[in-house]
Amino acid sequence: MASIIPGYEYDIFISYRQKDNKYDGWVTEFVDHLKRELEATFKEEISVYFDINPHDGLLETYDINASLKDKVKCLIFVPVISQTYCDIKSFAWLNEFCTFNKFAKTDKLGRDIKLISGNVASRILPVKIHDIDKEDKTLLENELGGVLRAVDFIYTEPGINRPLKPNDNKNENQNKTDYRNQLNKLANAIKEIIGSMKNPSSVNSMPIVIIASQQKNFTANPEAYKWFKKAEFRLTPEDNFDIDSCIQFLKKAISADASFALAHAELSKAYSFKNYFIDPNGRYDEEAYVEAEKSLFLNPDLAEGFFAKAYGTWTFQNKFPHEKVIREYKKAISIKPELDEAYHYLGVVYMHVGLTKEALEVIRKAMKINPDNKVASLDLISCYYFGGMKKDLLQVVDLFKQTPDHLISPMRASYWAITLITLDRFAEAEKIISDGINKNLSDLFINSALAILLAKKGDRTGALERIEYCEKNNLNTSHSHHAVYNLAVAYGLLDSLQISVNKLTWVAENGFPNYTFFRDDPLLISLHQFPPYNELLKKLKVSWEKFSQIAKE
Repeated sequence: MASIIPGYEYDIFISYRQKDNKYDGWVTEFVDHLKRELEATFKEEISVYFDINPHDGLLETYDINASLKDKVKCLIFVPVISQTYCDIKSFAWLNEFCTFNKFAKTDKLGRDIKLISGNVASRILPVKIHDIDKEDKTLLENELGGVLRAVDFIYTEPGINRPLKPNDNKNENQNKTDYRNQLNKLANAIKEIIGSMKNPSSVNSMPIVIIASQQKNFTANPEAYKWFKKAEFRLTPEDNFDIDSCIQFLKKAISADASFALAHAELSKAYSFKNYFIDPNGRYDEEAYVEAEKSLFLNPDLAEGFFAKAYGTWTFQNKFPHEKVIREYKKAISIKPELDEAYHYLGVVYMHVGLTKEALEVIRKAMKINPDNKVASLDLISCYYFGGMKKDLLQVVDLFKQTPDHLISPMRASYWAITLITLDRFAEAEKIISDGINKNLSDLFINSALAILLAKKGDRTGALERIEYCEKNNLNTSHSHHAVYNLAVAYGLLDSLQISVNKLTWVAENGFPNYTFFRDDPLLISLHQFPPYNELLKKLKVSWEKFSQIAKE
């Protein structure tokens, strides 16, 4: 039976893995119920392609044939997403899901349909029968070019993750979903999409904003995919990570598929991590830039490519080009609004230029998109720290107490200690600093925080010794501007006001022109009547106002 719109073989194509139908025939039963629900929802007859037999190209080892290619030319594609569906070697994935996605993007209707209501919906309408692994979700979303939105048919209890059945009691299901209600929700969604397709004005007015080149993000090469996933597992900056293995794995992925744009973007990010955290003098920022450019050459609309370019460019070597990087993060977000890292690191840049309110807003967006983004949660604490107000500082202390020790880097530990110093809680600050020195005697962030503590307590000799120790080290790397800021504070507390302003000027010129923090930091109060300090604030206010306007764009 043909589709209700001429030129299409079927209205609905049901895609599934044979494995998911063998145990109890769940997919067969689901399709039967869906057909009956559609009959009660549509005036017209709706055609559904569902092949229960494995001979129609659905054996995992068969190649797609012309007959099945025609059947994939449908209005709506319903993949049954399970723990086995997202397998790049499977027939259902390669020759049904990916084939329809490619077809729909070039089809006259387009893959994404503007609904009569004004919203936009995809012609790929997933049904999810299991909570799936993170790597499967990533694979799906990269193919889709966006966030996975599915109608869930999942029954969950502690230790249970199985398909929802018609006779399941929703009160016993942790998801509180009812089979018939979910079925009705699916049928109504199908009706709304098909109804909008039948309305030519609605379809034709759909703006061409779909990122067609998102299909270039990923790879169909199993070897490239394997190495990419190995690298992804290791690229976790919130914990100790094996960056060299990560780089090698991504190189292997690219060797297997040189056109793998996303792998180039991730390799750029890996090089940036090495440049920031491990070897700031190794010029890995240059490698990062090259790989980011390769990713954008392969896919000019790759959000991750713009992210990688911004992340790798924002370095001490490049003088932290804030304005350029802000615009590139915004570009990444405009292409892929669900890219939590772009919001997160846009917030980090905002934080450095004194846009604390804007930083809080975008970092919270990142955490809403991805609650597991641990680094974003740490940078949220940093936002409160740079706010400088007592209520914010009290929140900093509470949040650090709730943070696992292994996530608190020396720089963040210095924030915690300095917050306690500002609140005159010296004993607690001494404990944080002592623990930090025991872990790494030579760390500049911890030693510069100790200089502040000693200066605040009136130990001028001890403070100057710590300052001298820090100044003998290389402060022209990475994010050492925060350590230099601490030295400026220590000098100010010691009434060496001009030296303090000189340090602050260097900090502002080397990546941290935080006008509002310079202005509001309680530890800089000794500078408030010092003319060179106020002249510096006037200059910083001009750039701050410029950044404020850029943030509003």
